Amino acid sequence: MLNTTPTQNIENDEFRHAFLSFCTLVSILNGKKMNFPTVFLKILENTNLRQIYMAHINEDSECKVNFTL
Repeated sequence: MLNTTPTQNIENDEFRHAFLSFCTLVSILNGKKMNFPTVFLKILENTNLRQIYMAHINEDSECKVNFTL
């Protein structure tokens, strides 16, 4: 088991919250309940959504965004 620092735990929780919030936004924009794979596809298909997602998780590299998805 990996030992993480309290600050790492906070960062992980903040990222998880940001990710789930963005998934909720994508679902609302599409007007229906969506599972995570469908949300991922919508982010990959739509450049505007991808840019918003990158800004939301504070990531500059599109390559890193694809790996987090």
